[in-house]
Amino acid sequence: MSQYRAYPAYKDSGIEWIGQVPEHWKVARVKRLASLRNERRNDVSTDTIYIGLEDVEAGSGQYKPTNGSSRQSEDSTVGIFYEGDVLYGKLRPYLRKAIISEMAGCCSTEFLVLRAEKTEPRWLQEWLLTPDVTHQIESGCEGAKMPRADWGHIGSIEVV
Repeated sequence: MSQYRAYPAYKDSGIEWIGQVPEHWKVARVKRLASLRNERRNDVSTDTIYIGLEDVEAGSGQYKPTNGSSRQSEDSTVGIFYEGDVLYGKLRPYLRKAIISEMAGCCSTEFLVLRAEKTEPRWLQEWLLTPDVTHQIESGCEGAKMPRADWGHIGSIEVV
């Protein structure tokens, strides 16, 4: 990292867990940078690519398809995603499961399907995988045994 120079001036971000940031950076909520795709269907062919939570490696952001499919049946409700969407595992967010889709398909409804609008999908994915952000997401989860994150909380988290 020695090839990077420090910015000439810094300011307090106003966000305790972020601290100092370059003076020209702005603070925004995640929902200003990305939106939730809420498309659900129950008539998707079993030939359509399906991604379940077990197909995403914890913490790495890697898509690692497992043998077989955890999809219940052809008429089970699934989420719909498109190429470039970020799939974020909302069940047990401490597992840090987030990938960028390389194709269109369907997924478990335990994923939040996010469309990066004012940022790059890679940035959004990497940001969601950081331990500090995971801690912020966990603080808004419901449930003790099977905590779930929701878009309302994630979307309200501030970023610079």
